[in-house]
Amino acid sequence: MPLVGTSLATIQCRIFAAVRTTMYSGMHTNFDDQINLARHCFLLIDPNRHERMVLRSVLLQLQAEQIVEVDNPVKAAEVLQSRQIDFMMLEYDLPRIDGIEFVHSLRRGKYGRNNIEMPIFMLSGRCDAGSVDKARNCGIDVFVAKPFSLQTMRDRLHTTLTKPRKFIRAENYVGPDRRWLERDGDGEPKPIIRKPVVHDMTR
Repeated sequence: MPLVGTSLATIQCRIFAAVRTTMYSGMHTNFDDQINLARHCFLLIDPNRHERMVLRSVLLQLQAEQIVEVDNPVKAAEVLQSRQIDFMMLEYDLPRIDGIEFVHSLRRGKYGRNNIEMPIFMLSGRCDAGSVDKARNCGIDVFVAKPFSLQTMRDRLHTTLTKPRKFIRAENYVGPDRRWLERDGDGEPKPIIRKPVVHDMTR
């Protein structure tokens, strides 16, 4: 394909797409029969177009078909109030309203009662303990560190959809049960089973 007159960003996108195709060719991306991502509508929120492109590419390779992209939380709020969204993936650092505040408001019904319990993945290059704890405590389901692999996203989606956690509605926390451990070896999260369930999730 001729490159004369083509912008540097476009060339980079083409190279990136070719590299990803090579990296993931032959990788098992299908889920078992009980999971069909084509049935779910995903909302991606990230101010960086190339980051959204990466995430869209990964989801498409995992057989997702319904994907809505926006670059800021104000547009995301409009989408949430105008159509059915089943799964949200957002960047930690967002313009106008940061990701933490947006999730906190969503979990308390600001963007529609039907959206309160939707699965939420937060993605970020921030990997320090403080940032991860803030994300976890605002009510997300999964924190995904950037850069991530297709296999990582596949595993996190599989766990979220096949092993849903109890949803907590307390005075100071609304979101999935945070009492999870990392299983030795494969890093797959598993719940801590306790009875009775304690609804006050303050650490």
